[in-house]
Amino acid sequence: MSDPECGTDLTGPSKTLDVDDYVSMWCVLEYRGHRTPTMVWRHSGHGRVIPAEEDVHPNHKIESRITVKVGLCENGVTFSCTTFFTEADVSNDSSRSFIIFADNVLDYTYKWTSPMLKVTRE
Repeated sequence: MSDPECGTDLTGPSKTLDVDDYVSMWCVLEYRGHRTPTMVWRHSGHGRVIPAEEDVHPNHKIESRITVKVGLCENGVTFSCTTFFTEADVSNDSSRSFIIFADNVLDYTYKWTSPMLKVTRE
């Protein structure tokens, strides 16, 4: 398995954003196996998890992306996406859901960090 491919729509490290602009970031990981990786996005300023949109193609690929409306509080912050595997995996089998616990969880963690955001007033 290779590391996720991650990126942003910022057009260079010196790109300045205005308040109320939007910035998008994404990570894509191709994988094989029955365990789907987890991707968690965080804001470096407050450390909270940022809800993401995900497309999961079991035993093949996971795509995770966030779009953030920036304010002055995002000036100087970065966003990160940490990819890892967990012990528990929720499986959907037609009409029922169940949790599978694995003894052979892959010991893998990868963290991508965005460029630092530069935000100014319009």
